[in-house]
Amino acid sequence: MIKYLRDLSLHRLSPVILLLGIYGFGISLAFQLGGYRSFLHASLLPVAWMLVQGRGTLPWSQPLWWLLGLGGIFLLQGLAMATGPIEGGHHEVLGWSLFAAILITLVPERIGARGDHRSLLAVITVVFVLAQVGAWSWRTEPYMDGRFLGVFSNPHYLALYALLALGLLIYLIDYYRGWRGWLLGVVLVLDALLLLLSRSLPAWLGLVAGILVLLPYVPRRRVVTTLALSLLLLTGLHLFGWFDLTAGINTALNYLSSDERWVLWREFWILQQGSAGWQWLLGHGFGQFLNDYMPVSSFHAQRVEPYFDFASPHNYFLELLYSHGLIGVLLLCLGYGLWWWGLIRGINASLTVDQRRQGMLLLSLVTAQGVLGFFTMPFFARHNLFPVSVLLGISLRYLAAREHHD
Repeated sequence: MIKYLRDLSLHRLSPVILLLGIYGFGISLAFQLGGYRSFLHASLLPVAWMLVQGRGTLPWSQPLWWLLGLGGIFLLQGLAMATGPIEGGHHEVLGWSLFAAILITLVPERIGARGDHRSLLAVITVVFVLAQVGAWSWRTEPYMDGRFLGVFSNPHYLALYALLALGLLIYLIDYYRGWRGWLLGVVLVLDALLLLLSRSLPAWLGLVAGILVLLPYVPRRRVVTTLALSLLLLTGLHLFGWFDLTAGINTALNYLSSDERWVLWREFWILQQGSAGWQWLLGHGFGQFLNDYMPVSSFHAQRVEPYFDFASPHNYFLELLYSHGLIGVLLLCLGYGLWWWGLIRGINASLTVDQRRQGMLLLSLVTAQGVLGFFTMPFFARHNLFPVSVLLGISLRYLAAREHHD
C-alpha cells in the first residue's frame, strides 16, 4: 500500500508538477507576475525523484553535457573571483537558469492524451499580446520620456518578449492556417505594433539579424520578392505621409550618435585599465562591476535626480571581460557557437517540414534575442538569462529528438 501511494505521488504526479512548474515559470516572466522561482522550487521534488531513479531517466546528451560544463565553469569562476559583495544575485540567476533549461527537457511530449504544446503556447501568446496592448492603452504612468509599455517597466523588456512572440506567431500561423491562422495573423499585427511602440532600436537590430540568419534556408526568389514588397510598402507609407522615412532615419542616427553606451564603454575601458594581468584573464567575479564603476562613472558623479548607475556595460563581451576575463569571453563565444551549430545541423538533418521549421524558428529566436540582449541587458540578469534558459531548454529537446532519429 505504501509503495502504491509512493508510486502514485511521484511517478504519476511528476509530469503534472513539471508541466505546472515550467509553464508557470514562463507565464510569470511574460506577464511580470513574480513568483517565477516558486515554480522552479516546486519542480525540485520530481526532478530529484528522477535523479534517484537513475541516470537513464534523464535526457543526457552531448549538448546537455556542454551546457552543464560551460555553466558550471561560469558559476565556479564567478564565485571564486569575487572579492566583494555580489550585487544583483547573478550567481543565483545563473544557477536557476541552468535548472530551468534542464527542467524543460523533462516536460512530457504531450499535454494529456490529446493536447500538444503548440495549442497551449498559441493561447498563452494570444493572451500575452492582448494583455500588453490593453495595459499600454490603459496605463498613463510615465516611464522616462514616454509611457509604460504593457506590464513592463522597461521598453526593452517588452521588445524582447514581443520579438519572441513575433517569431512564434509566424510559425503557428504557418502550422495552423485556416481560421485559426487568420486569428493569429491579427494578433501578429498587434504584436508588431507593440514592437514599434517600444522604440527599441536593439530590438529592430535583433529582428533583422533573426531574418538574415534564415536567408540560406529561404528560396532566393522569395527573398527578392519580400525585400521588394517591404521597400514598396515603406515607400508608399512615406509618400502618403503615414510614415516619414527621412525623419525616421535621422532619428535613428541621432539616437546612435548620442547614445549613452558610447560614454559607458569609454569609461569601462578606463576602469578595465586598472585590472591586474590575472584579472584580465580570469575577471573580477560576479557583481563587482557596479561598485567598481562608481568612481569613474560620469552618471554617478552628476547626482542629478533621478540619477542611476549601470550594473553592466550593456555589452556582453565587455561585461564578461570584467566578470570572467578573456576566458569568459571565449567561453561565451564557444557556447553560442555550439548552440548555433547544433541548430544548423538539426535543421539540415530534419526528416519533416515541421521539424525543419521548428529548427529555423529556434535559430532565428536565439539570434534575435542574442542581438537585442547584447546591447540592452546585463548577461547574468534574470531578464536576460531566464528567457535564454527557455530557448536553451527547447533547443535541447529539439536536438535530442534529432539525435534519437539519427
